[in-house]
Amino acid sequence: EIHRDDAGPTGRLDEIAWFNIASQLKSPDFETYLKLLEESIKDFNRAGITAVHDAGLGLEGMPEIVYTAYQKLNAQGKLSLRVFLSLLPETFDAMKPEPLRKMGDERLKLGGVKLFIDGSIQAETAALLEPYARHPDKKGELVMDVADFEAMVAKYHAAGHHLSIHGNGDAAIEAIITALEKAQEKHPQPDNRHMLIHSQMAHRSHLKRMRKLGVIPSFFCMHVQNWGDRHRDLFIGPERASRIDPAGEAEAMGLPFTLHVDTPVLPIQILDSIQTTVTRETRNGDILGPDQRTTPYGAVAAYTSVAALCSRSESERGTLSVGKLADMTLLSQDITMIDPKEIGNTSIRMTIVGGDIVYRNDTPVDDS
Repeated sequence: EIHRDDAGPTGRLDEIAWFNIASQLKSPDFETYLKLLEESIKDFNRAGITAVHDAGLGLEGMPEIVYTAYQKLNAQGKLSLRVFLSLLPETFDAMKPEPLRKMGDERLKLGGVKLFIDGSIQAETAALLEPYARHPDKKGELVMDVADFEAMVAKYHAAGHHLSIHGNGDAAIEAIITALEKAQEKHPQPDNRHMLIHSQMAHRSHLKRMRKLGVIPSFFCMHVQNWGDRHRDLFIGPERASRIDPAGEAEAMGLPFTLHVDTPVLPIQILDSIQTTVTRETRNGDILGPDQRTTPYGAVAAYTSVAALCSRSESERGTLSVGKLADMTLLSQDITMIDPKEIGNTSIRMTIVGGDIVYRNDTPVDDS
């Protein structure tokens, strides 16, 4: 959306409007981007991260630079975390088979295709079934024609490609699940493990349909901490806000789910994310939807064993087991045994990838 007042465009761009501008900006040269990527990887290591899902190669408008930089760091032994890489459809379709084959090792793996179907609640661009609380005539809208979207989903699903699909509003989630159901009925793909990214306003019925399809929701529970108060008071009202990112319900029904922090939307705050998933505490200190709280173990599993399922890497990582890759993070305390409100105060002591220490924090721990 391009925001306008009586004088015309105000300069504020939301969602797709920004991406359209960003894609036209001058890209950094390769060596500059390579250095930036290497520094970013170190930031993830400092945050205790051993693997990431880079979900949207092509958003930057320079896909060749990005995937070539990943490949170069990997070849140089400097890719100190594992990358599951999803591509925008136009980028995926344009890439030649050879680069795709080179993304098949245990450090850099092709993660299929990333699709978008709506925006965000806080920008009031998410597609809702019922109007926004302060705009009775506004429900948001899908960013693609439904028939075109269903055809695109069917195309990649039929070819056996993994799909990661962005959906925040309940109308968007309904469109995604319906498209996947139609694709699965026409082109059965057992164990597809498609991901529904955010799933912010998923209803219980949506979660049940995901479970039946084998779709894995990835919740952005930091919505609760960062925007939960505004969701309740401004955007969607108390009832709908109490159900955003329904990880507790997913855990209770045995639906595997992952968590994410959507960097660069937010900093790399994995422990804060786990704390918020377990407590559902907003920035103002309120508990938003106590029924959607998860167990600490469930939140940790979402970042470890279930995350490995999404990249079909469960035989290699996700748990500490004999024969798996030695990827692990050492914390200053056991976050499954402490007051959940203290999880975010835990420090990362060490990050290990493939048996190599890629980050070490030797600062003394205050046990007082």
